[in-house]
Amino acid sequence: MAARLFELAMYALFGLAALPLALLEANTLPFFLTNPELIQDRDAALEVLAASTAMHYAFYPLVPAVLIALYFAIVGPRPARINVALLVLPFCALSYLSSRFGFNTPGRLYLEAIAVVIFFVLPIIFLVLRWKPTRERPNPTVERDARKSGARPSP
Repeated sequence: MAARLFELAMYALFGLAALPLALLEANTLPFFLTNPELIQDRDAALEVLAASTAMHYAFYPLVPAVLIALYFAIVGPRPARINVALLVLPFCALSYLSSRFGFNTPGRLYLEAIAVVIFFVLPIIFLVLRWKPTRERPNPTVERDARKSGARPSP
């Protein structure tokens, strides 16, 4: 039961860690979509400053999430290990694909926005998929005694 709670906390922490970057992209993308001529003047220094500020806030939930993910990657159940691998995959894809686009191109802008959305939504999807409320199992002794006495068994 505790492992299940830690797994769900891991997904929630990953989603929470991606939230500052998602908010940053939610502000950046519409600005450059409404002003496409300014993409060529996009300043890397301002972007790095904004991203480092966002990462400052993302760092606190990200550290425990990564530690829990390492635990589940090593000794966790198979679905949790698969989900951890799927959480790492977008980071690897972004680092590979970002080198293909110049910083001042619309393709790079869209790639960053799509990646951040994936970073934010994917842990939440895993959280919802892995969430199963615990149900109480019927006690066989109580069921047997209920049948002997003629009472109706519980559903």
